[in-house]
Amino acid sequence: MLPDNQLSNEPITASFYTPIRQSVFFDYELGGADFQDNSTGLDSHLWKCRYTRDGQIRVYNNIVSYDVLTLLNVTEIAFAFDINMQPVIAYNQNAITHLYFFDSIAAQFATIVLGKLEHPRLSLDTRVISQTDIADVILAYTKNGILCIRYQRERYGVEHQLGIASGRLWHCGMMKNYRFGFVFRPE
Repeated sequence: MLPDNQLSNEPITASFYTPIRQSVFFDYELGGADFQDNSTGLDSHLWKCRYTRDGQIRVYNNIVSYDVLTLLNVTEIAFAFDINMQPVIAYNQNAITHLYFFDSIAAQFATIVLGKLEHPRLSLDTRVISQTDIADVILAYTKNGILCIRYQRERYGVEHQLGIASGRLWHCGMMKNYRFGFVFRPE
């Protein structure tokens, strides 16, 4: 969570818990041992998500692997787990951003269309099981040169503008100083 939906006045840097992505078709996230299983905590396994040449969005760790979605014309993906170890996947397809997540009201997975967003990124903002009441998956992206976020608790329906983006949003997530951070690269 970003207090008051604002960035720090001064950049505060630290290492991220997850490796920084190397490709728009590959992402990392920490999680438990398996889907829907947070019994080992939310940081016991490093998970990977990739878009394959045959159109699969595959989520896997060193034990299990799942083909979650089959889609054509995907140009970018992002990946996270919610506090219940349900996968959340954002992807750009035909220049439109989609978000696949477990809809707790409908009690099933759903995909929502978010429109033309640039460089969607996802991360859970805390991995402490005792903080489930404040844990959120944060969807970050840029739109017309502005860094924006949406929260899981708001069902990703409210856009919060944080400020001018300083390049291409490349990575976001919890840093080792317990702050939520963003990595930008030149366009």
